[in-house]
Amino acid sequence: MRSTSLAIFAILTMIFVLQGCVSTSTIREELGDLKNLNVPASWRNSSVVLLEYTTDLQFIVDSEGNRVKEVETKWYRVNNLNDTDAQYISVPEQTFFETPVKIAAEAYYPDGSSWTLVQSKIRQHEMKFSDNVIHQFFVPKYQQDTLIKVEVQREYTRPEFVGRYNLGDVFPVVKRTITLSYPDNVTLVNGVENIEDAECETSIIVEDGFRTHSITAKNVVNFQEKDRTQYPEEYYALFHVSFPPKGKESYTWKELGNHYLNLSNEPFTTTKEIDQLASTIPDNTPTGEKITQAFSTVINKIRYHFNSRGGYAFYPREASEVLKNGFGDCKELTTILKSMFDGTNIASYPVLISTWGNEQLVLNYPSLTGFNHMVLAVETGDGDLRILDGTHSWANSRSSYYASVGRKAFILEPDNSRIDVIGRAEDYENRVVTSSTIEKGEDGRWVIRGEIHLLGYPALRFYESLQSSSRKDEIHMAGKMLKSGFDIFAEDIGVKKATADEAVIVYLAGFDENNVSLGKGGFKLNTPGLFQLDVEYQVTDKLGKVYLPEFQQEDTWIIPFVPSKTELPQINTSLAISVWEVTGNSVQRKYFQNESKMSISSDTVLNWDSYLGELKNSVVWR
Repeated sequence: MRSTSLAIFAILTMIFVLQGCVSTSTIREELGDLKNLNVPASWRNSSVVLLEYTTDLQFIVDSEGNRVKEVETKWYRVNNLNDTDAQYISVPEQTFFETPVKIAAEAYYPDGSSWTLVQSKIRQHEMKFSDNVIHQFFVPKYQQDTLIKVEVQREYTRPEFVGRYNLGDVFPVVKRTITLSYPDNVTLVNGVENIEDAECETSIIVEDGFRTHSITAKNVVNFQEKDRTQYPEEYYALFHVSFPPKGKESYTWKELGNHYLNLSNEPFTTTKEIDQLASTIPDNTPTGEKITQAFSTVINKIRYHFNSRGGYAFYPREASEVLKNGFGDCKELTTILKSMFDGTNIASYPVLISTWGNEQLVLNYPSLTGFNHMVLAVETGDGDLRILDGTHSWANSRSSYYASVGRKAFILEPDNSRIDVIGRAEDYENRVVTSSTIEKGEDGRWVIRGEIHLLGYPALRFYESLQSSSRKDEIHMAGKMLKSGFDIFAEDIGVKKATADEAVIVYLAGFDENNVSLGKGGFKLNTPGLFQLDVEYQVTDKLGKVYLPEFQQEDTWIIPFVPSKTELPQINTSLAISVWEVTGNSVQRKYFQNESKMSISSDTVLNWDSYLGELKNSVVWR
């Protein structure tokens, strides 16, 4: 998964710090209130609990550019010393779109003593090749039942890059509060999503010319308590705000697209150097072949390398500079590809997405927050758009987009920017074909001799893993793939073919009846398991149909035994069809998926095994 530092601002809502000076009496009252909070008994094993977590937002309209002031306050309680999670506090700062952060912190110990953070004790670390700064400090005398107050004050000068606030945290939260204040003559699109299972209250107060939204939630579970979904924006409770960079109204997606293109208009300008590069493709070349040649030219000339200093985490450098450097990140590879297509009169559009496992856009709240990747949509001439991802340097123009299938996309076209979902082209392929024969080896042992045939996306994943490995060892990589993908522990492996489109792997593995016997004469076939390409969690997508990383798997198992009298010639389940063919003293079972296909998840794999219980124990040893 390729990402750029667009992802950094996504974590700015996740890690915080703090505090300003307050009176002793106020602190005593606050400490008393915190100690009276009821913490669920199930959270006792958590090393840290957030007793109170608040975010106060103030939107400021400014003719020079709107701003957002933000104050985040967290009260930690140290539950136990199993981990020292709150002893070392880190606060990120993105210098491109915010002014220097203000940090304060205090700790209150069980013996009545306290500690206040001294500013000179904050260490600052600049991240390589980026505008990100990490501020870190250490909480001394860390012990059980310590209360730690941390606060950070921020001022965002480019508010269009923020606007998403999790109600939860990496630690469980007893009380979570978010407030948003702005002038009453301003219209901001905002709302809370996914609060169905949360104890949440919302209110709006209009007073003294300002409108204030307040959201309070109680007992919000931490992110780790449930499996990380591929669609976190559809699962975790979030407060969204569409902050406009200028003016008094939230932008539409169309307006936001024009704004982003204006920010990055210069990089997409065709230059002499790019025209020369584009001229290497003859004018009479068919459009499809032009796309193929342009993609191949760029990925062979420009290597993927991330350097976002100077605000380039959010918009790209000029294409001519990328060409001169010989490297670029996802935005800059997209830039040079687009410039080449402009030089060959092929329309193309930058596309912002977020990679798998990261929060995607939410249709009702236009914002540039959350995007961490850019690809290019190219018009093929037949009314379709082909997606190109230059960061997948081992792919080709037909397959480079495979990893982005199913992701929501913000297509950036002047006066026509829009939201879509990256689907599969007609030539999309994602197939696994296996065959295995159970036989007696020369030493008298039962063995499995098999072949794995990967086509399309599975082949690309294997090939990319091989090419990016320092060992470049086909046999070693094939062994890892057989273990992790199919639960096959091979004794001997051969790689007959390995390309970005196709891979063929042969293997020999032991078949030990003692380990897999089901008793009473039956056995469980130790054949390739369901190929675990990607994980899909059952989360409804509010935008519409989800293009999941489904694949087709076809298996053929040949067993040199006479079938049991109870064997059915064909067995149908909700997942598959299994057909037996008897030839002489051997049995061949062909298994394939039904038309509904199979989406992949850890739960599905378990269910799959239970369904195959019927299919796998129906042969008797002879």
